[in-house]
Amino acid sequence: MIKTNGYFQLHRSIFANPVVTKDQDYFLVWIYILAQAEYEEGKKVDFGGKTITLKPGQFTIGVSRQMLDDLRRVQRNLSKDKLFRILKRYESEKQIAKRTDGRSTLISVLNYEQYQNIAIENATEMQNECKTSAKLVRTKELNKINKRNKRNKEDQSLDPEGSAPVPDEEEIDWESLPDV
Repeated sequence: MIKTNGYFQLHRSIFANPVVTKDQDYFLVWIYILAQAEYEEGKKVDFGGKTITLKPGQFTIGVSRQMLDDLRRVQRNLSKDKLFRILKRYESEKQIAKRTDGRSTLISVLNYEQYQNIAIENATEMQNECKTSAKLVRTKELNKINKRNKRNKEDQSLDPEGSAPVPDEEEIDWESLPDV
């Protein structure tokens, strides 16, 4: 079943890849592989009699017939033989790795993180969160200091009995005071 939610990035270097751009079928299969690949680690699937956690760039397909049916929705004349040749070529060119357990196939896109910028995005997101947290801490600390300074200033402006505020030096008219 084709995934229909979310998105994936399509790196511009795809057009410099002679295998992907060999013809429309190669291009379609590559786009299908990218669209099916998991973006984050976490999805659990049964494979080879065990439950495995898919990593970014991996997906399983029940049978090759399912992939062929999905692709034929877009490209009606894609043959099973051509699909297998394309997958074999992607594997020989080190663009994918394939493992089959008899019932399903695990496909891994090699260098997936490089083309999907996962590590860069995660690092940037983490860096932004750290900066935001640091700013919040700094702001809270500055607010505490400002409140403390304001309280100290108010306390200092009261006379010892606390009845009347003591004026700042600038507010005192020194000339009007009697000589002592």
